[in-house]
Amino acid sequence: MKRYAFVLVALVGCHESSPARRPVRETSDAMSLTAIPDAPVSGTLAGRPFTLRSAWLRVRARSNQSRVDLVLSEGRPGRLCSRPTPNDARQLVVRFRGVTALSAETVRIDAASPGHEVFAEWRGAHGSEGVGGGSAAVVLERVTDAEVVGRLRVCLPDAHGSCVGGTFRAQPCWDELDLDGPRGARDRAPDGGVVEDVPSRGGRTTDGGVPDGGAR
Repeated sequence: MKRYAFVLVALVGCHESSPARRPVRETSDAMSLTAIPDAPVSGTLAGRPFTLRSAWLRVRARSNQSRVDLVLSEGRPGRLCSRPTPNDARQLVVRFRGVTALSAETVRIDAASPGHEVFAEWRGAHGSEGVGGGSAAVVLERVTDAEVVGRLRVCLPDAHGSCVGGTFRAQPCWDELDLDGPRGARDRAPDGGVVEDVPSRGGRTTDGGVPDGGAR
């Protein structure tokens, strides 16, 4: 009996700690592209103000798992591109599945959209937290090997009615442990190994970081 009571308490606790959800304030087809502010992405996320500090592209090029993540963060990219610095910085992610590069276009995404998705993630008191199933209107205005420049509007189905909008400039983030990613493909030695120290354009070795991503 004690064992069953413990399991019941655990289940109730997990349910109570799950964030409340409600429909997104705006679906993608209701988002006006002309109303997107001509300023770096800002708004509210999980009941608190959100201001973009850095934006980067997180690429996975493995077979059957290819994708590009557009990451909009309060922090800077960590060494392996997955977590920001500082570790508790909140970030929005627009995930484009089935591609390894983006192209100049306008993309509208909702929870039911095939392939693409929008979500937020951050480090909470008990580990990773976040909310998925968001809606977005993303305008990719200029796409080069060095950066992607654009603007967007994003809304999430959380209890606070979170929405952000604005401009961004995102550079690729090179994860040196992903041999199939941008850095792995670029820095692979002739014998198939990976070159350990690769000079950047400024003559210093790269450390996986990228410049600030707020649009200028």
